[in-house]
Amino acid sequence: MAVGATISGGLIAADLHPASAAVTYVVAPGGSDAANGSAGAPWRTLGASFKKLRPGDRLVVKGGTYAEQVKVTPVKGTASEPITVVAAAGERPVVEGLLWLKGADYWTLDGINVTWGSKNTSSQHMVKMTGGVGWRITNAEIWGARSYAGLLVAGTPSKWMVDHNYIHDTYKSNGTNQDHLIYVNGSMGGGIIERNLLARSSNGRGLKIGPPSGSSAPIGNVVVRYNTFYDNTGPSNLQLSYGASSVSIYRNVFDTSGKGKPNITTYNLSGSGNVAKDNVGWHSDGVLDPTKGLTDGGGNVMADPGTTVTSAGVVKTTSLSGYGLTATAG
Repeated sequence: MAVGATISGGLIAADLHPASAAVTYVVAPGGSDAANGSAGAPWRTLGASFKKLRPGDRLVVKGGTYAEQVKVTPVKGTASEPITVVAAAGERPVVEGLLWLKGADYWTLDGINVTWGSKNTSSQHMVKMTGGVGWRITNAEIWGARSYAGLLVAGTPSKWMVDHNYIHDTYKSNGTNQDHLIYVNGSMGGGIIERNLLARSSNGRGLKIGPPSGSSAPIGNVVVRYNTFYDNTGPSNLQLSYGASSVSIYRNVFDTSGKGKPNITTYNLSGSGNVAKDNVGWHSDGVLDPTKGLTDGGGNVMADPGTTVTSAGVVKTTSLSGYGLTATAG
């Protein structure tokens, strides 16, 4: 009898996806969601594809534009059988719209780029990860948001990671300083933000960590390390607010904060255990403004990181080693 076969009404019926049979599927702009998801018959949309994945599966995403508002509560992966969504080798898939996953335990999105879609509204965070254990977003470009955040981490997530991404250029769409690159407002479950380039949010922070209000439960246990922040002026490159707690900020480069502001600021901070150490700041009024709830752990310096900006807007720092997203640290 074949693996995964079952007996039903005297007939042998094949289980198309036994629990232990991980499969590689393919999705492409020219495919069909009625296809079988093979390389020769790929699926068409990410939204439909995500719903079909099971623990251990791998989805290869072909290059091109996926004009979708993806809103999925997927089947959960496991630590031993994660679910991986990855760009096809040498290709560039772009979601033009929204990418929202809820409870995506042990999912990895690798090389899945996201930009603003015409059907989005200013109240919709462009990429949103709600809850979930052990998920990861890596090697992506996320840009052009016209809402509260390019990426929102919400709910009760834990053990998550955002790394090696280029997240940039949000546009004023809401109230003063309300449109961020990354906004973390979900739980004390812990996560890591590392080796990202976060550039140009004129009406929001490059990274905001904190609950939505002073009466909300604390947010924190987040590590922020080896990132490069550039020209996030609404009002600063990084801000901790309200009950943000146990946030560790180190070995980052911060260049160009809001006028008269340090690179790391606070807003009505009531949380505790936050430490910033061994960071480099430039074009600002200091690396941080120590206040109750935010400790200067030492080693924070103002120094020229040798920032250059390419014609395409990509930011590089050239004169520092071991800080930010550099050749030696990235």
